[in-house]
Parts: sequence; C-alpha cells; structure tokens
Amino acid sequence: MGHTFRQALVRQYQSWQNHNRLSNALFTSNLCLFTMGMMFFFDFLFVEDPSPFIKVRALSILALLPAYTLIFILNRLFQRSVLEKNAPLARFAESFLLLWPLFVYFIAYMVFCFSFHHEKFFIYYTGLHLGILYSTLVLYRFWKEQYFYNATLIFVGLGFYIGSPQSQKDYFLIISIASLVAWFVAFFLRREFVSNLNAKYTLFRSLVPEKIAHLLLVTDEKKDYSFAFEAKRRFTVCVCADWRNFQKLCYSKTAQEMHNLLESYYDLIVEDLEKSVPEQGYYFSWIADELFIIFYDDHDHRDVVIKNAIAFTLHLASSLFEKVQNQVSNEITFDIGVSAGVGLLGLQGPQRLKKTTIIGPVAGMAKRYEEEAKKHRKQKAFHYPAVIFDAQLEKNLKQHPFASSKGKLQEVIASTKDIQGQKVLLWTYTAHQSKTKAA
Repeated sequence: MGHTFRQALVRQYQSWQNHNRLSNALFTSNLCLFTMGMMFFFDFLFVEDPSPFIKVRALSILALLPAYTLIFILNRLFQRSVLEKNAPLARFAESFLLLWPLFVYFIAYMVFCFSFHHEKFFIYYTGLHLGILYSTLVLYRFWKEQYFYNATLIFVGLGFYIGSPQSQKDYFLIISIASLVAWFVAFFLRREFVSNLNAKYTLFRSLVPEKIAHLLLVTDEKKDYSFAFEAKRRFTVCVCADWRNFQKLCYSKTAQEMHNLLESYYDLIVEDLEKSVPEQGYYFSWIADELFIIFYDDHDHRDVVIKNAIAFTLHLASSLFEKVQNQVSNEITFDIGVSAGVGLLGLQGPQRLKKTTIIGPVAGMAKRYEEEAKKHRKQKAFHYPAVIFDAQLEKNLKQHPFASSKGKLQEVIASTKDIQGQKVLLWTYTAHQSKTKAA
C-alpha cells in the first residue's frame, strides 16, 4: 500500500512539473529581464565608469530575448492543454528554457565581480548571492533542474577556487558553500511542496471527479474551480451500495475498529475502480457505509458509460466482494442498486461550498433500487450481493458475457416506495455455487 501511495505521489509531482515548467520559465525570464534592465540606472550610481557593466547587461538582455520570445509563444500555445507533454525532447527544451535565464544572470554577475576592478565589489557580490538564493527558490520544485543548477555552481566555485589568485579564493569557496547550503534547503522545501501537493489533490478528489482533480492540481493559475466541472445535463449511471447490518456492527465494535474497516473497504473499492475505469469517467462518493458512484462520459457517449458501470458493478458483486470478505472482514456484506438516466451533474451548491453532485431522479432511483435489492436478499438469503438494475439496462446486461455466464438475471416487480410496480432486473452471482460443488 505504501509503495502504491508513493507511486501516486510521484505521478502527481511529475505531472505538476510537466504542466508548470514553461510558465515558471516565463516568470523567471521576465524577472531576469526586468532586473537587468533596471540595474542600468544603478550602475551609473555605483561605479565611476559604468560602460563595461552596461555592455554586459545589454549582452545579457540580448541572450535572454530569444529564449523569452520562445517561452512566451510556447506558453501561449500550451497554456490550455490538459495533456502531459511526455516527449523527452520537449522536456529537455523546457528545462533548458527554465535554466537559461538563471545561468545568464549568474555569468553576468561573475563578470561584474571578478573581471572588472571597481570599488563596489561587495555590492555586486551580494547581488551574485541573491541570484543564487532566488534561483534555488524558483527551482526547488523542479528537482532535476535544481540539482543541475546547484551542482554546476558548486563545481564552478571549486574550479575557480583552485585556479584563482589567493586574494579571490575565499570568495569562490563561499559561492560553492552557499550553493551546497541552497541544495539542502531546496531538498527540504521540495518535500514540503510535494506533501502539500498531495493534500491539495486529496481535497480536490473529494469535490470533483478524479481526472478533474488532476487538472486542477497541475493548473495552478485556475482560480475559479467551478468552471472545471460545470454543472450540465449528462447521461449517467449511478451505483449505490449499502452495508447490511451496519448499525449492528457499530454497536459491537469501537469507533476506531469501524474506522479501520471502512478505510480498508474503500481502499479496495477505489483501487479496483481506478483499474476498471482507467479513463476516470466517474465521481466517487461515500457517507459512512453507503457507497455512491456516478459514471459519466465527457462526450456523453451512453454506451461507454453503461459499459463501465456494468463491468464495475458485476465485479463489485462477485470477485471484489470476495476480496473484501477475505482481506477486510467477512462481516462486511452489501447490496447494490444501479440506475440510469439524465441528470444535472457537476459542481453545485453554495457559492463558497460547492461540491460535485447530481440533481435528477436518477440519483434517488439508485438508492431505491438498492433498498429493493435488500428485500430480495432477505427473502432468498443471498450471501453474495443482490443487485437491482434499471430495466433500461436489460439489453446491455444480456449481451455482457460475465452477466450471462456467471450469474442469474431475472425480471422482478419492485415493491419499494417510489418504484412500486415497476419492472426491474435482479442479478446475483452464481458461479461460486459451481466452485463449492467442485470443492
């Protein structure tokens, strides 16, 4: 479990880097250009002959402008993209564009400090170290670039320390030491950043579907999150599952024991859901023992929604149920209701407390179907979950190989409030019976 968590953390962090490297490069280029431009005036104040300094600053600006233009164009082209740019060449180019302004600044101030002889050495030497500090604070979120930058400065400082006159050795040694200290500071800042990134992702996942949470996580500039998953009418399939005898379990166990059961149970559900629907076309929610999943598709393809929902539900009612019994507790049993229909799905609610929800009969029907499933389970003493499907899913269920070969599907007339007299479909897993006989 810890290994899986670490992998998820790494994926989140890598995604954030890939989406934000260009925007950070643009910010860095802007600041370096601004600094070089503004310091023209201070060169006139600090030194008697500012012309060599002005020439170096002008050359620095000329070196920065092409990269800045390229960064600006690329950032404008890709700022709305929700796809990760995974090509190694693209990542290398973005890393170069991020590092280039920082190295230009460092080289310029090395020239100011050690190539020109003037009485304001310590002012420019302070500017050099401020550049190292600022660069590390910019780069700490990008570990490869930060390692490369600080390592380069350490070796440059040591190289000049070895080959420089005695009067300058201490200054180069201080550059190496400062870069080494910055390296360790960046390491601890990055750990905190990644931890906060995960906390942010966890919060987003509780509010919106997982793929929308991922988009919000990596798109820092997006302030109005309601537009990320705007409420609109969509075709959905809702799956509701409720534990049997939950209150009885609560009375027989401590709060901590129930906490552990629920956590382990939902961990298994989420892990399986992520594998079953890798495109993440769902919203997962729960309250105590009640699981509620809304399946949908960005392009409103009904066949895709139904296929994903049926596949997961059948798995939940069979092998996943067995896994819960074996790995969590054999006291956990549940029944399932599955409804289909159009509802208003998206971020809704009070302006400052919006969350993903669905408005429409389809949501309430899933709960009613789950209650109907409980009735049939009590009457027929099913061990495996009883599943009540919406009648409009009959064709899809009959065509599903697992539903027809591993279980029993039958029409029943509902007797539960609000759906009384309606035709619904009862499915139960029967393959376990053949396993028992064979044993």
